[in-house]
Amino acid sequence: KAAILAALNSYQAAYDRQDIAGIQQVWPTMSDRQKKDQANLFKSGVAAVRMTIQVLSGPDISGSEAVVTASEIMAISHGGAFDTHTRKVVIKLNKDANGSGWHIESIR
Repeated sequence: KAAILAALNSYQAAYDRQDIAGIQQVWPTMSDRQKKDQANLFKSGVAAVRMTIQVLSGPDISGSEAVVTASEIMAISHGGAFDTHTRKVVIKLNKDANGSGWHIESIR
């Protein structure tokens, strides 16, 4: 469980840093469209991003797969006040091939 939460924390921290490579490290299966959308967001004059993932349930672990239901709270500033958006997401994770950690498979 701790390793799954660590993966989510790594994702959250990379997002806050506006670090596409860091996001891809924890979510290697991002689609090209998702990568482009992230890059466009970060290039759109965003001064700061703060993401918070609040786990609502889980992680439910079954072998090398896990599912977490969470609130994803995104606060974006273009230099002024933060505009905050919240959505409920289901995050699917898979255990790394070497078994040392977890990575995000999808967020829906």
